[in-house]
Amino acid sequence: MTKFSKQLHIFKYFGLIKTIKITKIVKDSDNEKERDYIFQDNKKTCFGAGFIIIVLIILIIAVIISGLYFEWF
Repeated sequence: MTKFSKQLHIFKYFGLIKTIKITKIVKDSDNEKERDYIFQDNKKTCFGAGFIIIVLIILIIAVIISGLYFEWF
């Protein structure tokens, strides 16, 4: 029995099992009825997400470099 199944068995014993609805990250462009999503699958969303991720990575690198330069780390 795996660790996960042991935990699940314990939760069943205490009556703590509930249905969890997982939100999807990207909406399928073919399914118009789908409402549980964070991003749409189009060029604007992909560009915006990529831009934000790149800017965050650059900022993290800048903080690390400045920390090393000013000997904070």
